[in-house]
Amino acid sequence: MSVCLDDSSVRWVCGSVVVRDGVYRFERIHASGRESVSQCLQTVEGSLDGDLLAKLLRRLLGSMRQGVPTPEGVVISLPDNWVYFAEIQTRQDDEEQSIRFQIEELLETVAGDEGVSMAYDWQTKALLSDGSMSLAVAGMDQRHVLEAERACKQLKLQCLGVTVNTLAGLNGYLQTLRSQAEPTWGPTLLHGQLGGHRIALRVYSEGLLLHESAEVNDEGFSAVQAVSAMEKLVSIWNRDHAARDAEPPRLILGGSLMATKGVEVIVRRSAVLSALWVNSPPRRELQAHWHDDVLPFGALEAMPCV
Repeated sequence: MSVCLDDSSVRWVCGSVVVRDGVYRFERIHASGRESVSQCLQTVEGSLDGDLLAKLLRRLLGSMRQGVPTPEGVVISLPDNWVYFAEIQTRQDDEEQSIRFQIEELLETVAGDEGVSMAYDWQTKALLSDGSMSLAVAGMDQRHVLEAERACKQLKLQCLGVTVNTLAGLNGYLQTLRSQAEPTWGPTLLHGQLGGHRIALRVYSEGLLLHESAEVNDEGFSAVQAVSAMEKLVSIWNRDHAARDAEPPRLILGGSLMATKGVEVIVRRSAVLSALWVNSPPRRELQAHWHDDVLPFGALEAMPCV
């Protein structure tokens, strides 16, 4: 089972999983759904509340229709604002221990508490001519992982991993596009999210987050307004960066408004978006609510088996 949490609801997908080439793959999806969340799953100290998560997982298991096999393991995906993304500059000849010290010092400052341990990873973003390098860093409160494991243990479930919603959704779209990759696509990927009150654009290059921008409307976006806002964000990015790329970027669009009738037609008619947009085909069993279910699907699909 794969579970994606946000502030007011949880989306879940349950299926049979196999391991191929060292990663998990959904062999068959049995059920999916959404449940409301009435209690905050974060404690006052900011960590995931394992007892409340266990209670929620127990409710999800009980809501599954008769005949759906009982899950043996679960992947938990957390809200984006529970995870910290950053960039640091260090010397190219720095040893790993020195890099770890710099990252831990940064994350300690972010946490604001020396007693809070952060799980983290990094990737090289760029090697600069002055001998320095730029590293992309992702950090998560280690207590989130420990509490997720504790919740799973209460229900005798194996905790297969903990991830974050944005990356889960992006991965879900990419996995359904694996067989449709075009050789003309460049290394730059644009990921647009059309939400009811927030339109966001994230730009990745070879898997690394380069840029993030958003438009917010407290009164909510109509379909036309949402596409117009996305056109604005993409146009600004193209103006400032696209000319540097030898090959055009890909644009993947998701979010709740993508399921709204007529949005795809408006996107196809957009002079700005249509040439870049790659429509991700939905997983067959998840066609009814693809743009919602893509998050829990992507949280597990192709996750490394460790």
